[in-house]
Formats: sequence, structure tokens, C-alpha cells
Amino acid sequence: MGTLMNMHSGTPRALSEFAAKLGLTLESPTTVTGAAIDSRNVTAGCAWFAFSGHVSHAMNYLSDGLSRNPAVIVTDAAGAAMARDCAVPVLTVPDTRVIAGPAIAWLYGHPARDMTMVGVTGTNGKTSVTHFLLDAWNASKPASDAALIGTLGVKTLQHPELEQATGFTTPESDALQGLFSSMRAAGVTHVAMEVSSHALKQHRVDGTEYEVAVFTNLTQDHLDIHGDMESYFETKAQLFTTGFMRSAVICVDDEWGQRLANRVAGINISLTTYGTGDAHWQVTSCGRESFVLKHGGVDLTLRLPAPGHFNALNVTAAAAALNATGVPVADLPDMLEALRPVPGRMENVSGSGNGKPKVIVDYAHSPDSVARVVAAARSDSGRLIVVIGAGGDRDQTKRRAMGKAVDAANIVFVTDDNPRSEDPAEIRATIISGIEGPRVYECADRSEAIAQAVHAATASDIVVILGKGAETGQQYGTEIRPFDDRDVAAAALAVWRDK
Repeated sequence: MGTLMNMHSGTPRALSEFAAKLGLTLESPTTVTGAAIDSRNVTAGCAWFAFSGHVSHAMNYLSDGLSRNPAVIVTDAAGAAMARDCAVPVLTVPDTRVIAGPAIAWLYGHPARDMTMVGVTGTNGKTSVTHFLLDAWNASKPASDAALIGTLGVKTLQHPELEQATGFTTPESDALQGLFSSMRAAGVTHVAMEVSSHALKQHRVDGTEYEVAVFTNLTQDHLDIHGDMESYFETKAQLFTTGFMRSAVICVDDEWGQRLANRVAGINISLTTYGTGDAHWQVTSCGRESFVLKHGGVDLTLRLPAPGHFNALNVTAAAAALNATGVPVADLPDMLEALRPVPGRMENVSGSGNGKPKVIVDYAHSPDSVARVVAAARSDSGRLIVVIGAGGDRDQTKRRAMGKAVDAANIVFVTDDNPRSEDPAEIRATIISGIEGPRVYECADRSEAIAQAVHAATASDIVVILGKGAETGQQYGTEIRPFDDRDVAAAALAVWRDK
């Protein structure tokens, strides 16, 4: 596993040409060979894009950046004032963030233009849809050389040297364009990537052009960043403009998707809709293992890689996106048969037919996603036991609603997720305040909460552990402790005894 910043460099560009690209004039024989945003990632000959951050300006780290020998610094007026008498040329722009993405894409020779790009945005489903696209591309005949970028990192089947953790759902523009450049050089032809609202708000994907943009849904989350749902929607909607994509695939099962589809229909963009109701691709007859997908007078019976109506919608999003990139409908069943469960998304960690409780781990951490997973996990044969927490330093307004979303369970263990800098007890108390129906137990220690939930279960019960999915750490303050819900659940199952 490499790191994002040590694998690639740009095509050498004359500094005067680079300045002209920014609308500025600078005569210099120097060449620019790459780009960096963080001073620690500056390399000799690169352009350092020094942002004004939430806490401090990047130019506070001027000495560190200069020690790494950048060819030029691109910054705003405040940053330029901090760089007086600097030996390295400084280019002053109105907003460094806005200009960085397109400029860096140009520095790397617009690598995304040479690959089939699918960008997926929405509150829930991004990770699943991108993984399903990767699996489907790999199952095509002949197999496409495909990759994905998202919450679980960079994944490929043919290029292990590219696989790595990114630290972000959508990396910063310097890492992103450099990664595209590495993928293009390796021969990758198809890329599916998650596009977060944070990335859109912070212009990380500016300069990237998508063949298809997918909208899965919009539900309450990230209001600590966006303030309200309307602003959250408008941020997501930025992806569905002519500068970013050539065709749109939009779920119209909620009012936000319907609004977005109506907006896209008014511009020169190819529009495909999907959902449970009236749409180009319609999900029907959804069971626990398969569903029927109607499109253009054809009924396709497709296997579900994981249970839940929402997973049928995620498979449908992948199918519609594949078709929008030119895959014939007739080829879809074989490609979609290859879809695998996504790590940490409705992941069954208990096996089957072993006489023990079924234990599912899922990343759900918003009210809507929690409610969907709880509904999908319910069984007629036994009780539903849920383990839930909420992350600190994130949207506080959703926590009580997350508690309400587990009301369909029989027993709930409220525990810590990633408290970060917040008081864990206050987070737990807010979740508990929303729970009305189930029997509730509060247990701060997440390992103990998972163990208690598993030991409380009978063989016919289902235990669902929510919030962290495939994460391998738990954060208290600035400390990240090794922790994996799946490992803890497996340990508890190993010593489980029937009642």
C-alpha cells in the first residue's frame, strides 16, 4: 500500500505557461513538475497551492514548504503578504481553492479525460454503488481495467501497487489528479469514485470531468458543514452541471432527487432516472435474495449481493450507470451476477447455518440509513438486537433521530462510536433520548456492548452493529485506537452459548 503523495509527478510545464493558465504573467526559465497542497507533500519543482484553512493559513508553514524547494507558490492575497521577500515566485489568485483543481488537472494533462469516469454522490449508497461498478467492470468480457476511489480507499484487481488508504472519501485535488495520472499510466480505463459533499464544497473535484454522475439520495447528515438541507442539496447539485458531467443517473424516490431530475432535464444533459416508482429503471418485487428490475419493457431478475431494498436501489444505480456508459442491457445480468457484498455494508460476520445468532455489521450513521438497515435486518423468527453510537465533532442534530430510527428493534445497546473531542456520555444520552420502544442498555465500552449484545442473543436472533462498518480504529480525542467491529463480534461469537 503506497501513500497518495509519493507515486506520481506531473508533466513538466514551463512556469510562464503555468502562470498564463492562471491568467497571470511570470517570465521564468523554471519548469513545474507537480503539485502539492500540504507543505509536507511539497517536492522539488512542484507548485505549492497554499490555502487559507479553517484553523490557519498554509503560509504559516512557509519555512517547511520552502525547505522542500517548490518551483512556485500559488496563494491568496493574505498568503502573499506572508511571503514577502520570498526567494520562490509567488502567484496571487483571488481564491486558491477554486483555482487549484482545474490548474492541477492541467498540470497532470487532464488524466481523467482518458478514462471512463463515473462519479457517485448522495448521503447513502456511494460506497456500495462504486464497489458494484468495480465488480461489474471486472466481470465484463473482456474485463475492463477498472479502479475505484472512496471511503474504503483505492481498490483495483489488476494493479495492487495503486491500492491504498486515502484518509478521505474524496481526496484533495492534488492527490486526486496525481492518482488519476498514476492510473492512466498503469492502463486503467474505468474509474468509479465517491464524490462527497465536502469535496464539492471544497472544490476538490473541480477540473474532473465525468462520463456519468449518479445521485443516490439525500437525507439528514453533515448539517454541521452545510447548515441546512437546502444548502446540502445545492452542494450536491453542483456535480450535475455541464462542467462536470455528460450524463446523469438520478434516484427519484425522494423529493430531492425529483428536484434534481427536473433541473437536469432543463439543460443539455442526458438524464436517466431510477427508483421504486415511475422511472426509467424501476425496482419491483424485492425479496431478501433477488429483485426484478424493469427497463424499456424488459424484466431483469437480479441477485442481491446483500439484503435490503436499498441494496436493490444501489444495484439499479450501477446498472443504469453502466448502461449510460454504453453497456448494452443484454450484457447487464452476467456483469451484475458478479457483485459481491461490500466490506462493512450489511456484512454478515457470523456465517450461516452454524446454529448461532446472525451478526451484521453496517456503516449506517444517519437516521435514514439506520432505519433502512434495521428494516432490512428484521426477521420473523427472532428478535432484533442493535448496537449503535454516533460520531463526535459531527452533525449533532441527527443523533436523537438516529435513536428514533432503531425503534423497530427489540433491544438496543447504546455505546461509543468515535467520540473525538466530545463528551461520549452526552452523545449517548442524546441518542437514548430518541428511543421509545425497545429495551435500552447503555454501555460506554464498545467491545463490551458488542459482547453483551451477542451474548444476549439466541440462535434465532439477529444482532446488527451500526456506525463504523469496516473501520479499523476508534477515535477518542486525537488518539485512534485499533478497533474493528467485525473482529470483536467474531470473538464474542466464538464463546457464545445458546440459552
